[in-house]
Amino acid sequence: MSRIDIRDIPIIHEEDDYLNIEKYADALTRFIVTSDTPITISLQGEWGSGKSSLMNIIKKKLCDHDSDEKFEAIWINTWELYLQGEEKDIIEHLSYLILKEINRIAKSKNIILEKEFDDIFSSFKRYFFKTSDILMSMTGADEEARKQALGMFNQGEHTYVSQIRNKIAKVIDILVHSENGISKKGFVFFIDDLDRIQPSFAIKVLEVLKNLFVIENCVFVLAVDYEVILKGLKSKYGEDYDENDKTYRSYFDKLIQLPFVMPISKYNINKYVMQVLYDIGYFEESHAPNNRYQAYVIKTINLTVGKNPRVIKRLMNAVKLSKIFDDSNEGLLCNDGMKLANLIFVCMQMAYPKMYDVFEQNIHYKTWTKEQQDMAYDETFNKFRLTQQKQFLDLIFEVFEYDENINKETLEKIIALSVLTNMSYNVDDDPLMYNGQEYNLSSETQSQQGSTLIDMIELNKGIRVLDVGCGNGKTTLELYSKNPSINIDAFDLSLSQIKVAKNNQEALGVPESQVHFYQKNAITIDYEKKYDLIFSNATLHWVTEAKEMYGKLYKALKPEGKLAVHQGGFRSYSGLHKVVLQAIHNLDLEPYFENWEYPIYYPTSDEMEHMLLEIGYENVRVISHVTDGKEHLNLIDNFKNASLLPYLNKLPDVVSRENLTTEYYDLCTSQEIDTYTHRLYIFAKRGA
Repeated sequence: MSRIDIRDIPIIHEEDDYLNIEKYADALTRFIVTSDTPITISLQGEWGSGKSSLMNIIKKKLCDHDSDEKFEAIWINTWELYLQGEEKDIIEHLSYLILKEINRIAKSKNIILEKEFDDIFSSFKRYFFKTSDILMSMTGADEEARKQALGMFNQGEHTYVSQIRNKIAKVIDILVHSENGISKKGFVFFIDDLDRIQPSFAIKVLEVLKNLFVIENCVFVLAVDYEVILKGLKSKYGEDYDENDKTYRSYFDKLIQLPFVMPISKYNINKYVMQVLYDIGYFEESHAPNNRYQAYVIKTINLTVGKNPRVIKRLMNAVKLSKIFDDSNEGLLCNDGMKLANLIFVCMQMAYPKMYDVFEQNIHYKTWTKEQQDMAYDETFNKFRLTQQKQFLDLIFEVFEYDENINKETLEKIIALSVLTNMSYNVDDDPLMYNGQEYNLSSETQSQQGSTLIDMIELNKGIRVLDVGCGNGKTTLELYSKNPSINIDAFDLSLSQIKVAKNNQEALGVPESQVHFYQKNAITIDYEKKYDLIFSNATLHWVTEAKEMYGKLYKALKPEGKLAVHQGGFRSYSGLHKVVLQAIHNLDLEPYFENWEYPIYYPTSDEMEHMLLEIGYENVRVISHVTDGKEHLNLIDNFKNASLLPYLNKLPDVVSRENLTTEYYDLCTSQEIDTYTHRLYIFAKRGA
């Protein structure tokens, strides 16, 4: 038997199929061969569930042979496409890419259709020129225009699309009826990594395929996660569209003729897991653990990381590292019991980090306090996950009681070894905060934006002001200097920012009786009719519970009190976020960001205005300000000291955080960066 590859790459050859997914590939292959076209098949499953591997096997069975049932294969990696340009350009880029691949295959068979392809490309050029204004409205603040752009391939509005589709269909028909070796069956388009891109981007890909390429002799096989599609549809239609999931499911069903759900629960990981452990030298195959130990190993993995192939590979790499380190140092992993204990702790790190923390605090589980017992059960889990967690803890106690080599002393050494492989996903409990000193040195962007906001408001004598998210206090003190008769309460979540703010206050000689800096979390405020003006600069986009937050600000205003806010708008800094995504990809850090959404509220001006009116604000005015960002000389540094932090908070250690920061800077300095900036300046008042 060949060694199992534990690199994070899809399998290519059937002989590497240790999870036995080939039988599903066989069935799907026969379905495609015997079905009328066009047809679209979705391979649905969570990230890392084996979709790309299954597509590779299907591709080999359908396309890598010479027979009457052969299809021509075109593989599109949407993640790479996503990194290549603006979201608004996806329709154009994807369309051209598919056509170029078809033309490449034609040329490889000496079929020259230059005239036909030139005609199609010319039609595309005219079409995209016509719709460029609609596409550009994606970056603006007009909500109706944005919805129009999102649905730009609606046939009722753009009959020109059907003409392009007919031209493509004609070319496909010519190719499949040629005698130059092109498949008589047609083309299979494998669309991979739809679950790695932004949900709105994934929806655009699906709409391109539906409206341009669903034609005879074409089969599409899509690797998707329905949850990603659902998020994209909610972004398009709104969270409460039709108040249930039926509309979203109906939309998806119109695109997909055969949904195939990856059978993760059916994966038989027993043989796979044990073979990997033998291959990496963790257990010796010639002296295999007894059946009871093997059962403990499998149960441990089932109750923690589960059956996702990608997650299992990450686990095995961590276990391999711990064995290599131990062989050169303590030599603790000298028997099956100790190896099992180490495996348990590595699994615990990945699945139940709070439980792992309790074991680190007190390895002698029999003496756990009630507080430690409660902490070991993370009650944020759903009921099913909580049941698994309790079963896992019961398993741990059983294993530790069963093996005579496991005692308090050996467990302390084992858990010390497992610190080497700490892979906890949930690192948000102790998040990185703004570094007040660094922010103070590179807050030019926020200061400029704050000055703009200050210039747009009037300050009456003696009013009481609340500054939400004051940061280093520079903008707060500038606000005070405009009218020194006012009193300002100014808070920030970061204690280091407050310390810097107080230093800046002292340097300017501003009395604490006039400006009071203190630490507080914005979402926890409970002030009632206390302030004449609430001011906030570059802060409130970090509060994703936007309606709740702005509702609390409304309550904190006195009757006739005013609101003046500057925050980020729709797609602001999207180019810099793409740089970070590229850095994450380059460093193989994607597992830490699985099913994670960047915590930001970037609305359009219409969305913001509608929300404020719903809360009860009056005289609402939202100014949308869009630039290329070139006016901010230190934008890359400013982004690093603020917007990069949520990414860093998802990483488990200092080294990976430093690596991501370094890669971000390297990418920013080695290529042209899109610094598109969209800011909202928001003004409103509370009624009498």
